[in-house]
Amino acid sequence: MTENKKPSLWYKLFSKVPAIKNRLDNRTVRLELKSLDEKYRALDAKATDANEKGQLEAGWLFERDVIQDPIESENSDRLVAQARKYHILVPRISAESEDWYRSQTMSGWILRKEAEARLRREIRDQKRMSYDEFRKWATVIFGFLAFILAFVSLFTKTKQPDPCPYNYYRNDAGACVFALAPKSQAAPSETPLSEKRSDKATRRKPVGKLKN
Repeated sequence: MTENKKPSLWYKLFSKVPAIKNRLDNRTVRLELKSLDEKYRALDAKATDANEKGQLEAGWLFERDVIQDPIESENSDRLVAQARKYHILVPRISAESEDWYRSQTMSGWILRKEAEARLRREIRDQKRMSYDEFRKWATVIFGFLAFILAFVSLFTKTKQPDPCPYNYYRNDAGACVFALAPKSQAAPSETPLSEKRSDKATRRKPVGKLKN
């Protein structure tokens, strides 16, 4: 962002997050460059000779670099840090390097477009390789955990008791029904109470009168 403009409230809120701040700064730079282009196109349309047009173009180039170079230098630094994170070889900064150039506004060193595209491509390839490696190991680990869970559940499985109370049974509909055994299914060892009384009466001998 240029220093002559006061930051907005949204910028103050989100500028503490580096990734969001970088996106906001890039968006601001694009809007400022668009406004600058419109301004100089209007001036160029009113220019009457080549000398005036040349001066306008020089002024436009300088103001463009003032707006653009700080964020371009910041983007280059971020890209280099990301490349080093993935152990990618980064071209050395020097005045003789074909991958770097120094900003005319003293904003720092900026990657050339070819070097920037190469680093972005190599970073993308490394990210894809890292993701594939992570996915492979995650598949192996989850498969092993699933095998362990299946093994444990097989040998620790216990039979759950029927929730029906004692003397109840589960009918075809799945409901608990009280079990009443019919008389015909009574145990053969059990004798009805009336038969037991009659049997005792027949076995009892009558008591006669005592003779003198």
